[in-house]
Amino acid sequence: MRARVFTSEQVEWIRENIKSMTTRECAERFSEHFNQPTGQTMLRRVMAKNQIQASGKLNDFTPIGTERYSDYYQCMIVKTGNYHCEKGVNVKDRDKQRNRNWTLKQNLVWEKANGRKLQWREVVVFLDGNRMNYAPENLYAVPLNVVGTIEKMRMHSEDKDIYKTALIWGELYYALK
Repeated sequence: MRARVFTSEQVEWIRENIKSMTTRECAERFSEHFNQPTGQTMLRRVMAKNQIQASGKLNDFTPIGTERYSDYYQCMIVKTGNYHCEKGVNVKDRDKQRNRNWTLKQNLVWEKANGRKLQWREVVVFLDGNRMNYAPENLYAVPLNVVGTIEKMRMHSEDKDIYKTALIWGELYYALK
């Protein structure tokens, strides 16, 4: 199977339009405009190959260093190789084994907003389910076992308040256990 080749016109269209919309919207509009089915992953690969930056339309956080996309996690991660927090602790030490000098962007945003580092086996979830919404009020840190229980019991919801309530219930469940 041959790799798909994008024309310079298509690449320029992506470069101009990604600034005003999310990658999902851009992929849908690209498919309509050029009459070629294109998914978010393919669009991200073209963006990476041609050094096109995402819009950050839903993102008011200024990243530290370079951003890239991960196809597995489908979220942005931020380079933290030279980043030191206010207390002089190097953020890269925590994720050195697993991610080298890359860490999840939502973790940095949450840590900056809440003034503490994530504990071991604590993850940050997106309350509204939108992995591009890095607003601090949309991020919630919770132990990994609570997230697993909520997903296993199918209590996940796209409604922000209902999902947060389910996560708090899960935290209470494990605290009383």
